Amino acid sequence: MTKVTLVGITHIDAESPVKVKRIIEELKPDAVCLELDEFRLNQLLEQSQVLQHEYTDHAQPSQLTLSDELPTSIQETLHFEVDFLEDLPTILEDIGFFEGELAKIANVDFPGLEMLLAYQTAKKLGSNIYLIDKSIHDISQAMALEISEEESLKFQELIDELILDKKIVVKKTSDSNETADEHLKEEEMLKLNDEEINLTDVFTLFQNQDSLKSILEIFRSHFPNLYSILLEDRDVYMTKEILKVALNHSNIVVVIGYGHIKAISELLQQHAKGLEIVISK
Repeated sequence: MTKVTLVGITHIDAESPVKVKRIIEELKPDAVCLELDEFRLNQLLEQSQVLQHEYTDHAQPSQLTLSDELPTSIQETLHFEVDFLEDLPTILEDIGFFEGELAKIANVDFPGLEMLLAYQTAKKLGSNIYLIDKSIHDISQAMALEISEEESLKFQELIDELILDKKIVVKKTSDSNETADEHLKEEEMLKLNDEEINLTDVFTLFQNQDSLKSILEIFRSHFPNLYSILLEDRDVYMTKEILKVALNHSNIVVVIGYGHIKAISELLQQHAKGLEIVISK
C-alpha cells in the first residue's frame, strides 16, 4: 500500500521549517511533493543565495546552506513566466507584501523557507522531488480574468487594515499546561476590531482543522473568487499531481499549506481507495 503523509505548514511560521526537516528525515520518503511551481522554487533558491551573502561572519544558518543549483530541466521552463512579473495582479502583490511583513514579525528570514528546506532535505536524502502546484502564471491569469475590481479593492483594504491599524505580535498565549484547543477560541483570536493580533494564536488555529474550516468559510463568504482560485482550484490540481506520483512511489511526503490539508486528504481518499493517508503533526 502506498503511504501519503500530508505535512501542513505556513509560509511565515518559524516552526514550519523545523517540522518539515524533521518529518522528511524521519520518514525517508522515496518522493517529496512540494506546493511549488518551478518559478517559485527558483525564486526561493535566489533568495537563499542573496541572504547568505548578507552574513558577514560567514557563520551561515545550516538550513540556508545551499550548494546545488536549480536543475537544468527546471531552468528551461522559466522563460515563459519571467516576462509577466511586472504585470502581476495587484492582489498577488498584496499577498506577497503581506507575507513578507508577517515573516519579519515572526522572525523568519523569508516566506517559504520551509519549502526551500524541504527541497534541500529531500535532495540530500536522494528522494524524488515533485513540484505539484499550479504555475504562478496560470494563477495570475485566473485572477486577472475572474476577480472583480470590487473584490480586489476589498482585499487590499483588508491588508491595509491589518498592516496599518493593528499591532501584530508573536508571543506565547499561555504559560499554563493547557493544550491549545483548551484555551484558544477562534472568535477570541481573530477579531479584527482588536488592536493586537498574536501570530502565535493564529498559527495554532491554523493547525486545528475545525478552527481553520471556520476561518476559511468566513474568507470564502467575503472573497468567493479569490477563495476559488487560491484554494479550490489548486486543491483539485495538486490532488491530481499527487495521484500521478503515487503510481510510481510507495512512501510519499506532501508539504502543503494547512488550508489545503483537509480538502486534499478527502479528494485523495475519494479517488484512490488504496492509499494510506496520514496527516502529520
